[in-house]
Amino acid sequence: MVDRQSRLAAIVRQHESPILTDWIDLLAKSGGRTVDRAEVEHHARAFVRLLVEAEAADRRLRDNVLQAVARLCVGDGSDTRSLVFPARALGCVWRGLKASAPQQMSAAAKVDAVIAATPECPPDPTLAYDALAKLAADALRAGQQRDFRIAAEVCDRALSSRSWPSSVSEMITAAASKYTATRPIDTNASGNTCGAKVATTL
Repeated sequence: MVDRQSRLAAIVRQHESPILTDWIDLLAKSGGRTVDRAEVEHHARAFVRLLVEAEAADRRLRDNVLQAVARLCVGDGSDTRSLVFPARALGCVWRGLKASAPQQMSAAAKVDAVIAATPECPPDPTLAYDALAKLAADALRAGQQRDFRIAAEVCDRALSSRSWPSSVSEMITAAASKYTATRPIDTNASGNTCGAKVATTL
């Protein structure tokens, strides 16, 4: 499976040429001098590489901290066949955490970077990750910070759009309606068919 960093790098490569062209033109106009294209491309690629690495690290940390719900945030969250939440809610929760708990986020990022650098002997990230997860849960309940409030509203809208039964009895009735009662198969003490009790040798 292609990791997120590789996918981000592929997207950047796809749009690299027009980005570099615009960048060079902008530098030429602002500086009023001839721009060394090779030098600009070198610095531009280095800058883009840093952006890709930073984005990949941020998403890795997000998925590790919110791993309990990250995989459940799919599409618009209106799938009635499984327990899912809108994908947008995950981004809102993560932005809210970064805005409201920068110190805890920095500590978790350091732990995550060490884990990525030393996968053979990683430190235990439980305390750092759980602290952020608890902050996210508390902030969602409080609904005071803007991003957490939006996340809760997005989930509520997705939930209200589902056709969930209002009670267990309704759910059982709906399930029972899919089946038709049939007469049980008749059997006798000797088996389904009368005949010899010893199998014929082939």
